Amino acid sequence: MTRRVALSLVLVCASAVVSAARVELRPAASDDILFNPGMGVYHQYPPMGLSPEHWSNEVCGVAYCRYDWSTLNPEPGVYCFDEVLGAFHDAWYVKRGVPIAFRVMSQNMHSRNEYVTPKWVFDLGVPSAEFVALGGHQQHDPVFWDERYLEQQQIFLQALGKWLEGRPGIEFMDIGAIGEWGEMHLARWTPEQLAATGYSHYKYVMAYRRIIDAHYRYMPRGTRIFLNVGGQDNHVINDYAFLRGMHFRQDGLKHNGASYHCGEWLYKPYAEKGVLCNYEFHAGYSGMVKRNWSLPQSIDVVLSEPISYLNSNLGIYGDNVHPEVKSELQRVARKIGYRLRPTAVSYFDQVTTGNAKRFPVSITWTNDGLAAPSMSFVTAIGLWRAGEEQPVVAARQFPATPTTAWKPGAEIAQSAFLDLPADVPLGDYELRVGLILPETEQVIKLACANRDATGSCVVGAVKVIAATKAYPVLLYEENFDDPARETAWGATCEGFQTEIVAGQGVDGSRCLRFYGDKVKNAWNYVGAGRLAQTVPWGSYRLSMKMKVLAYAYPDDVRGRPYPKLAIHNLEDKWVANQNGTHYDMRRKGEWQELSVVLHLEDDERILGSAIETGAYATDIMGVDILLDDIRLELISEP
Repeated sequence: MTRRVALSLVLVCASAVVSAARVELRPAASDDILFNPGMGVYHQYPPMGLSPEHWSNEVCGVAYCRYDWSTLNPEPGVYCFDEVLGAFHDAWYVKRGVPIAFRVMSQNMHSRNEYVTPKWVFDLGVPSAEFVALGGHQQHDPVFWDERYLEQQQIFLQALGKWLEGRPGIEFMDIGAIGEWGEMHLARWTPEQLAATGYSHYKYVMAYRRIIDAHYRYMPRGTRIFLNVGGQDNHVINDYAFLRGMHFRQDGLKHNGASYHCGEWLYKPYAEKGVLCNYEFHAGYSGMVKRNWSLPQSIDVVLSEPISYLNSNLGIYGDNVHPEVKSELQRVARKIGYRLRPTAVSYFDQVTTGNAKRFPVSITWTNDGLAAPSMSFVTAIGLWRAGEEQPVVAARQFPATPTTAWKPGAEIAQSAFLDLPADVPLGDYELRVGLILPETEQVIKLACANRDATGSCVVGAVKVIAATKAYPVLLYEENFDDPARETAWGATCEGFQTEIVAGQGVDGSRCLRFYGDKVKNAWNYVGAGRLAQTVPWGSYRLSMKMKVLAYAYPDDVRGRPYPKLAIHNLEDKWVANQNGTHYDMRRKGEWQELSVVLHLEDDERILGSAIETGAYATDIMGVDILLDDIRLELISEP
C-alpha cells in the first residue's frame, strides 16, 4: 500500500516555489519462520546425520545437547571439549551454519554412567549420595553444597570458559551443576540423605550463588546463560541469576502451564527487565497423549507469554511423527521471540544531484513477536542498484528507542537519513532498511514479505535525477553596510548595548558592536528574532565573523561566545536551539568565522539567531565584541 504525500517546499527569500513528492510505503508483513540470534525453537539431541531436507530444520534454528560432566572432564585437568563439544559445534555450526547450545550436568538419572560427576572428584574427598538410575544401575552423585565440590566446579567452569572464548556459533548454555539434570530440584534425594549431608536451604542458595558467580566470572562476555528456575520458595536464586545478567528456563511445560506456573509471576515481570524466557516440554508427544494433555493448549501457553526459546523435545526425528507435532511447532515458530519489521517508511522517491545533501527516511517499526530483543541493533539504510551486491550509498543510525525496548505490539518511530554525495550516479535505485547487530555484523531477518538475501526489507524505488538549481541558496545576509537599512540585530539582555560602528568591520567598513558590563544570568548578548522560514527536510548553515575586543569573565575559557540558531514553529513558539562553533579565546582580538549547521525534519520552522554568552550565572564584568558578515544559507533540500 502506498500513500503519496505532496509537500510544498518554499524558499523565503526567493520567488520560486519548488515541489517535492514524498511517499509513504507500508511493507507487507510475513509469517515466515525467522532464524535470528537470541530466539527460536531448537533441536534437542539432533542426529548427527540428520538430513538437511528434514522438516525440523525449517522450524529449529539452534542445535542443543546435554553432557555429563564426566564425559567432558574424565581426569583432573583433562578436558574433552574439542572431542565432544567441538565435534557437535563442527557438525552443526561450522558445516551447517546452525548455532549450538548445551548443558553440562552433575546429576542425570537418564545417564548410563555410574559417575555423572567424574569419579576423581569423589576421590578428592567430595561426599556423595547413592541413587538408582532409570536404567537400574547405581549412581554416585555429589553433595552440591559441599565446599570441595564447588571448588572443583569452579575449576571446570574456568576451563570451559577459556575454550568458549572467541568461538562463534554459541547460542546459549545452561547452568547444570546443581540438582537433577541441572534443574532446581532434588527429586531423588530423601529427607534422610539431605539430613546426613548437612543440607539447609541457606547452604543450597549459597551453593547456587557460587555457581552463578562462576558462570558470570568465567564465561565470555555476551554468553547467554540460562538458569532452570525454581518455584517461589527458591525465587531468591532466580533473582540472583537475574542480577548477574542471566536468563530463565523451565523444563516442565504442560497443557495448563509450566511448572510452578512461572510464566505469570516470574517470566512476565522479568522479561520487562530484559530476561529471555525459555521453555521445554514436560514430556514428548506420546507421553502427552497418554496423559491426555493437549499440545495445542501447551502452544497456546507459549503464545500468551514472553517466550524467546522453546525446546522441540516432542520426538521429531522418527518416521511416524504425528502431523500435529509439525503443525504446532510451525505455529509457535512463526511467533516466538522478536519479529521486527517496518510498518511504514516515508521518503522522497526522487532526489537531485549536484550538491551533497541529506536524504531523510522516516521509519515506523513494530514487533510482531512474543518478546523484546535482548540485543541493541542499529538501523541500516541504503540505496541499491538492481543486481549489485553492495549499496551505492549506506548509513547506520541507532534508533532513539533502543531495540531492547521494542515490546510486542509497540510502534517505534525513527527519523534516519542518508548523506548523499554531490556526485551520486543518476538512475534508479531501491531503498532498503534493515537491522544489524554491529558487534558481529549479523543482519537481523525482518518479518516483512519483500526481503533481500540478507533479511533486510526492500522498501521501494528511488530515482536520482540531475539538479535544476545551484546550492547554496542565500536566504539572509547582514553586513551592516547600508545606513538606510534598520538591522534586526539588537541586545537581548538589560545591560548590553548595540551600535553600528564604521571603519571596524572585516574589510574596514561597518559592523555591529555590542558591549556591556556588570551583568549576571545572561543567556545571550544579542539576537535577531526572525531570519527565514524553512522548508521541510532542509539543511541550513549560518555563518558570521566575530572579533572579541574585551572579555572580562572570571574564566575566559568557560565563557567563550558562540552563535546559535533558534528554531520556532509557525506560531512563533520556541522549539529548540542548534549551537555553533565557539570563539577561540586564545586568539582574542582576531576576526574568526563561526558557523552553525542545522538539519531539519518534516515540519516548516522559523529560524532566528543569537550570540550566546557561554557562561550563564557568571558575572560579566566587561564585554566588547564586533560582529560582521552574517549569512544564512539553504545548503540542501531533497
